Amino acid sequence: MSGCIEQEHGVCKFCGGDGYLTQPGAEAAQAALCDHVLSCSECHGSGYRAARDRDGYDVMRPCELMGVKRRIQLYNLAGIPARYHAATFGAFQHRQSDKGDSNQHEVRTRWFDAWTHRIASTVHPNGKLPQRTRGIGLQGVPGVGKTHLLTALARFLTLEQGVPVRYREFSHLLWDLKAGYQAGHGEDQIIAPLVSVEVLLIDELGQGRANEWEIGILDAIVGARYNQGLTTFFATNYWLQAPDLARFGGATALKDSGLPVETLSDRVSPRIFSRLAEMCDFVELRGPDSRTLPPKAPAAHRSAKIGKVSP
Repeated sequence: MSGCIEQEHGVCKFCGGDGYLTQPGAEAAQAALCDHVLSCSECHGSGYRAARDRDGYDVMRPCELMGVKRRIQLYNLAGIPARYHAATFGAFQHRQSDKGDSNQHEVRTRWFDAWTHRIASTVHPNGKLPQRTRGIGLQGVPGVGKTHLLTALARFLTLEQGVPVRYREFSHLLWDLKAGYQAGHGEDQIIAPLVSVEVLLIDELGQGRANEWEIGILDAIVGARYNQGLTTFFATNYWLQAPDLARFGGATALKDSGLPVETLSDRVSPRIFSRLAEMCDFVELRGPDSRTLPPKAPAAHRSAKIGKVSP
């Protein structure tokens, strides 16, 4: 960030010059302007600064703060789970290095670095990605960091690139639909924003009963996004291809381990899986369930303090 946000205060110790901070909200992660931005002597938190045009007239020019406000709004609309408000790629890599997991380090450096650099160079000023930009499908057992990576992507796209994003856990989407029926709302009111948003991130894909209604909902979303060439990410516990039974000591041992036996294609139908395979690169994440590891002291991050968004 540059310009009036930093001119008077230099690099802020709370936001590092980004101009925003994040915190867990009541239901979803929230971002807001950092306090130092609101006291900027150039724009006083309004997003406009006084200037003179070439004819000598006094005018108000937008400063960098206007872009920050727009990205904050995109982040707040994304629906990122509150507990993941500070999720970043760097935090994910730090966690994997602590576990000594070279596979995770390779995944992050090989794919995510390449993807984020490509997006940063191709995203349009209006926040749109080139048509048919490939997403990624993350597969792995619980606790390997799939949700962390999805929400880190949401943070990168909204706060850093200004791209509209929606994050939805599939089972929560189904609950919202059922609640909508009871309130007299149609499916379109809930599904339409997911169909049209620039980037959609679906977590826990394959969860639920996998009945005809659920498959129909998913087919409507994935099919429409496929036809429009929109970018989609997903995460799933289910196998992307038939598991190597020898790796787990046989079919009985795999079943007894509590890991899924079914593939994602079994859960969402071959038709949907085929489209996802064309829309996304598939990456398997391996490693222990980090939620069952001994707790560690949380790393300090600069989103611990949050300011208030100016009107």
